[in-house]
Amino acid sequence: MKKGILLILGMLSLLACDNQDERLKNADPFYTEKSDFDLIRFPLIKPYEALSISDDTGWYVQNQEDSTASAVSIPGAKHINVIDSVVIIHAQKTLIEGQQINEGWFVLVPKIKVYKEFKSRQEFMKYVLSLQIKNIKMYSMNEAFQCFYNRDTLDWKQLNRSHQ
Repeated sequence: MKKGILLILGMLSLLACDNQDERLKNADPFYTEKSDFDLIRFPLIKPYEALSISDDTGWYVQNQEDSTASAVSIPGAKHINVIDSVVIIHAQKTLIEGQQINEGWFVLVPKIKVYKEFKSRQEFMKYVLSLQIKNIKMYSMNEAFQCFYNRDTLDWKQLNRSHQ
């Protein structure tokens, strides 16, 4: 009897894994690709992604589809989250308006093509609150990457629910 129950449970768990594999096979590669040559990456909201060459160089956020001079590139990214289709970023030793600064905050809203940069946390928080985002949890870039790497995809809603 116990062997029968274990066999059924084993088959069910295999089916659950198979369903996840099937779901990932049909997913947009943007949301499942982990690396490209010597880069490691994780997706934010298409077309934005976070990239790192190595731990020594740190992380940066870029617009994957835009190679023009006005393309978004945020070096020095340290903390990140995606809440209600809004990407929020904290960076150190980064660039704002072409000038290197010690610390900056960024907001990306891809759906309406909004890109905002802030030199002060206070102005950043004021803007984020105006978007009706209240409970802000920021994840280290490495923590977000590990979640992506371990799950083969990154469900920001699930990640935020699990950290409330």
